[in-house]
Amino acid sequence: MKVDVLGTEYEIIELTETDKLEFATKCLIGQCNLRTKQILLNKSEFERLLEGDGEPAIKLYKAETIRHELLHVIFHETGHSKYADDEKLVDCLAVLFPKILKIFHHANAI
Repeated sequence: MKVDVLGTEYEIIELTETDKLEFATKCLIGQCNLRTKQILLNKSEFERLLEGDGEPAIKLYKAETIRHELLHVIFHETGHSKYADDEKLVDCLAVLFPKILKIFHHANAI
């Protein structure tokens, strides 16, 4: 899937077991590559971590991971590299974003 991030096209790619060599030593679930303009998702790792939790849990965690990686990209594309490198901030916003969006909608702030 391709997504436009503030005028720059990024591709979101789900890696399979055979594709995940880049993740092998890092045990990563997701990674953004600002040079190649790609967000890589480790599908096998989602399934391993959430084994027994079912497809809905995998979909939720995948969406949260995509938000997380997109936030890195958004901060980078807007020149806020300091924030792009702040894992705690990025993770907090990725987790809270659905709640924030709901509040903004409720307050007619969108």
